[in-house]
Amino acid sequence: MKMEDRWLTPNRWSRPQRQLIGTRGIVVHWVANPNTSALANRNYFESRKAGLRGFGSTHEIIGLEGEIIRCVPEDEMAYHVGAKRYTKQALDNLSTYPNDCTYGIELCHVDWDGRMTRQTLLVLLQRLVDLCDRWQLDPLKDLYLHQEIVGWKDCPRWWVTHPEDWQAFKGLVKAKMEKGETSFEFE
Repeated sequence: MKMEDRWLTPNRWSRPQRQLIGTRGIVVHWVANPNTSALANRNYFESRKAGLRGFGSTHEIIGLEGEIIRCVPEDEMAYHVGAKRYTKQALDNLSTYPNDCTYGIELCHVDWDGRMTRQTLLVLLQRLVDLCDRWQLDPLKDLYLHQEIVGWKDCPRWWVTHPEDWQAFKGLVKAKMEKGETSFEFE
C-alpha cells in the first residue's frame, strides 16, 4: 500500500488546523469525478484555500490503483461532512457537528455509477481494518456513508444505491478484525 502525505496548506476553508475532539467514526465518500487520480482530487481541495468554492476537504483519498494521499493529519478536523442539518443517527452517535469527530476517506471511482476498482476497495478494506482497530471503532456501528450523516447527499453513489453491498463490506471489515487477518483479498 503506497501512502503519501501531501498536506493541504493551512487555511480557513480546507485545513483550519483544529484538533478533533476524538474519533467517533469514519465517513466514506466518493470524489464525484470519474477516472480522476487521488492527486488531482487532493489538488482540488488545495484550490479551495482561497475560499472561492466554500469549505471542503478530507483526511485521505484512495486512488484507482490503491494509492493513498493523505491531505489532513488524522488528529485535525477536515471539512468533509458539513451541512445545515444532520441525521438523527449522526446527532445521536457523533456530535452536533460531525466534522469535529470523524475521519473522512474519499474514494476515486471509474464511472458515474460510482463503481470502484478492486484495488481501491482492497486498500479501503485494509485502511478501515487498521483504523477501526487502532481507534477501537465497531465497523458495524462506526462506519458511515456521507449520506448517512447528512441525509440527502448521494455519496458515495455506489453504496447509496446498493446498500446491501455497503452492509456486506462493513461485515467484511468486522470479520477481518475479529480474525486478526492481514490478508486483504475478497473471498
